[in-house]
Amino acid sequence: MSEKRSHISKRFAVPRAFVVAAPLAGLVILGALGLRAASALADDSHDYYLASTSQTVYRGFFPRNAPPALIVPSGAIVRIDTLSHQGLTSLQNCTPPVGGGDWTPSACVASGALDPVAFQATQGVPAREVLPDATEVFYNLNYATRTRTGGGHVLTGPIYIEGAAPGDTLEVRVHKVRARVPWGYNTQGPGGALPGYLSASTRKVIRIKGNLALFSDDIKIPLKPFQGIMAVAPADSFVSPLTAEANAGYVGSRPPGPMGGNMDLNDLGEGTSVYLPVFQYGAQFFTGDPHEVQGNGEVSGTALEHSNIATLQFIVHKNGGLAGPRAETPTHYILMGIDVDHDKAMQLALRDALDFLQAEKGLSPADAMSFASLAVDLNIAESVDFTNLVMARIPKLFFKKSLPKFWHKPLKVRNEAQRQGLEPIPPGGDGNQFDEFEQPWFERPD
Repeated sequence: MSEKRSHISKRFAVPRAFVVAAPLAGLVILGALGLRAASALADDSHDYYLASTSQTVYRGFFPRNAPPALIVPSGAIVRIDTLSHQGLTSLQNCTPPVGGGDWTPSACVASGALDPVAFQATQGVPAREVLPDATEVFYNLNYATRTRTGGGHVLTGPIYIEGAAPGDTLEVRVHKVRARVPWGYNTQGPGGALPGYLSASTRKVIRIKGNLALFSDDIKIPLKPFQGIMAVAPADSFVSPLTAEANAGYVGSRPPGPMGGNMDLNDLGEGTSVYLPVFQYGAQFFTGDPHEVQGNGEVSGTALEHSNIATLQFIVHKNGGLAGPRAETPTHYILMGIDVDHDKAMQLALRDALDFLQAEKGLSPADAMSFASLAVDLNIAESVDFTNLVMARIPKLFFKKSLPKFWHKPLKVRNEAQRQGLEPIPPGGDGNQFDEFEQPWFERPD
């Protein structure tokens, strides 16, 4: 399968006429679920490849109608090399102009920060384990136009999907997520979900081996890799809930919202479909904030922040009618509520779940509420990024008679009970198998 590389550096206007639906070779229709790959599930094959470079990333915000880093047809599978922002310092600090929006250049000055190799050395990470693309982004990024403040999440994209138009739904199928390096960071400080609990900021380097994060000599945490950020470009009318961003006229990547974004929902790993409402032509997909494992809530403010390779498939569903993100795993439907108030976020998630149970499963309003009280879990996924995300997880096992086939089989490892130590990890998932990171990362076999 050939790889089609796209690193577009010149800004140009993307004609709206380009979004002509393409035929989807190798796909078959599957009822309400739409499209399903006819080939083997969840392998590492892909149609397109996108690297993270100074020409294909933005930092800290979602620009609308940016030039595409890649254009793909609906149904395409893309392998994306993503970068963690943790430890990727900024060469410049920037101040966006009031009312400048997405494209008025920020005013930038030298930061004096160490480059990634020098900074990671202070944390005990050898130069051979620092990704060259991190250094390239540090030195070559146009900070005035590809950031608003100089730093923040590293967002790879936008990927334009042919045929996507406002009002449609973009399905993002997560085929595979794996680490690019054998180390990551978790940071802690006075902020997070319990402000003031800690008085100083600290940074913990955590190495991985096989399927385990080596937290300490006697604590090993099973990995559950996922992308903290998956997003489409926001609507023109959407205003950031953060005052400084709203005044400057851009949408930052910290608070999640209707476009998805920094959902930090640890269910959104391999075998998941994420559904995002489309607000701009081409959908304009971004991903970043890669994680290896995270508890619900992300209470310190960070997960195990760790550069990943994400293999994703993009499918356009016409006239989807979604107002915000939702997801589906082999075992659950996941509805989401997002608000600055936890209680309101919970109510939004619950209402979305009740609406789903009525529209998709044929329950009456009273039965939907009764079923939710008995079988639906409400969990806090995100509690540290200004807007909070509460999810309603509806188990599929109760709907065997009305359960359409799903494109991915249930995972044999890394389910939530195994990650929390409540169930044994199956053979081969205990971290004792071949460690692909024992050799320098650049010698790692594909």
